[in-house]
Amino acid sequence: MKINFNYVAALCIALSLSNCKKEQIAQPNKTASPSAELSLARAAVASINVQTLYGSPYAAGALADGQGMQARFNSPHGLQLMPDGSLYVADTKNNAVRKISTDGVVSTVPLKPTEYGGILTKPVYIGVEYNTGKIHIVQDGNGDGDPYDQSWIFKPNGDVITLSYIYYVNATVLARDPYTDIFYYSQGGGITQHLAQPEGEIYGMNVPFNRDKLLYPENEARRGFSWDAIAVGYNKVVYFTTSGRIYKYTPGGVTERVFTDLNFSHITSMIFNKDSRTMYVADNGYIKRVDSGKLTVIAGPRGTDDGRDGANLTADVHANSLALGKGENIIYFTDDLANTVRSISLK
Repeated sequence: MKINFNYVAALCIALSLSNCKKEQIAQPNKTASPSAELSLARAAVASINVQTLYGSPYAAGALADGQGMQARFNSPHGLQLMPDGSLYVADTKNNAVRKISTDGVVSTVPLKPTEYGGILTKPVYIGVEYNTGKIHIVQDGNGDGDPYDQSWIFKPNGDVITLSYIYYVNATVLARDPYTDIFYYSQGGGITQHLAQPEGEIYGMNVPFNRDKLLYPENEARRGFSWDAIAVGYNKVVYFTTSGRIYKYTPGGVTERVFTDLNFSHITSMIFNKDSRTMYVADNGYIKRVDSGKLTVIAGPRGTDDGRDGANLTADVHANSLALGKGENIIYFTDDLANTVRSISLK
């Protein structure tokens, strides 16, 4: 994989010039025990409700289009909410990208093969450009005889713009800059823009975080390391996480770990309110909120594995990827265990 390191200085300058909005997420106080967190959640978010919108819980995962819960998914993962309220889903084990229209109809996006016959399999993360409709995909190429991850960019009509193989390291996660149509993704321990280059490779400016500030030497030394989740906040801060540790890279060039006193396990998605004061994470199936330094569990697994809906912790949830609704009063999420796309109200 070719990475253009000549862009590093340019990104530093661009991020420094954009430092017009100060990061507002405060460092939290030490969290309570998990049982205390659950008690807090029950007391604080009793009005929160989980609802299954698309797909039928634990029904056969074979691909099927249709209205709402008549559709079928198989391990849905990445999620992209569009400005008009439609959704795109990376339907991993169906080897497909699904679109959910504003009237609740699930359809399969007809993505075409390359001129050499290459086809998309196991899409794990998806991003769709707001202005052009171009579709960005990060694919899990490991297994099935394919040792390399791949990333794709498609035209809105499904034609392939470019396909890039990622050699020797994992390509994972995908996050949109909230102010542009630029996506960032992980290539091993690095984070770079997901842009098509004239020679057919996919790369762009790198996020030049200070690796000396990170606590992952045991992972960095291991071939195949990659970040578990990345996000770009409205405060223009880049967040990235591994092994339950969250780091940030600010427009001013500061790299540091955040939320050091909060306990996370395996974060797969991070989203932020526009004021950058509230963060939601999908952590090992749970949906958690960090607000003014306090951690609250608002939904998660019950051990029943029945995909039941209901008020916050009465629901059975295995959240994977999150998308925050326009009014910030609803979260859409993929439940890859129940094979559904669901929502959780934040009223």
